Amino acid sequence: MTFIKNEKGYTLSEMLIVFSTITFFLAFLPNFYVSMDQKIENHHFFQQLEKDLYFAQNYAMSRRQAIAFQYYYTNNHYDIRESNGTLIFRRTLPNHIRFLDGELNLFHFTASGNVNKFGNLYFRVNGKLYRLYISIGKGRFEIFEA
Repeated sequence: MTFIKNEKGYTLSEMLIVFSTITFFLAFLPNFYVSMDQKIENHHFFQQLEKDLYFAQNYAMSRRQAIAFQYYYTNNHYDIRESNGTLIFRRTLPNHIRFLDGELNLFHFTASGNVNKFGNLYFRVNGKLYRLYISIGKGRFEIFEA
């Protein structure tokens, strides 16, 4: 009986080394996924807040009436309302995003698109403090990491 020594294959120890290496790298994948998921959700929040503010400003100019933006830090949501109090929409925020009580809990976009108050609105996203600065004039605003 003749044995062929030319057979190619992997030994058990080589297979174990490959599997342990793959397992080691896969152990870090969920942490990466969770952090990326939070970054995407935070980015979506900033975009949505900006869109909502622009919507309220445009709504005020098109309807020629004041539109109120009010946030409720205890209930973690904000409302956009017409001058007569009719709710246009309410946006409830996720638990990791919290508005902080501040000087601009209520402001209005006037019929010309200006704001009636200017100042800072603070909120916390995943432990980081952010500041929404609303400047005087045509309702300009910027978001800064505080």
